Amino acid sequence: MDMEKQKSSQGIVCTCNDLYREEIVDSIKAGWEEAKDVMFDHRTHFRCGQCAPLIEAIIKQETEG
Repeated sequence: MDMEKQKSSQGIVCTCNDLYREEIVDSIKAGWEEAKDVMFDHRTHFRCGQCAPLIEAIIKQETEG
């Protein structure tokens, strides 16, 4: 994960795939419930994997409310 890019780009969660929080939330609203499914929804996959816990945390936050 490019930590400098993450610091400078508002809302970016996955720098490897340029995946933003808003896009993750859209996937959750569409019914995807796991980080791997969010990646599938965006036609990508984990590269370094450092974003997986962040995506899972967003899923938990959005589904619990």
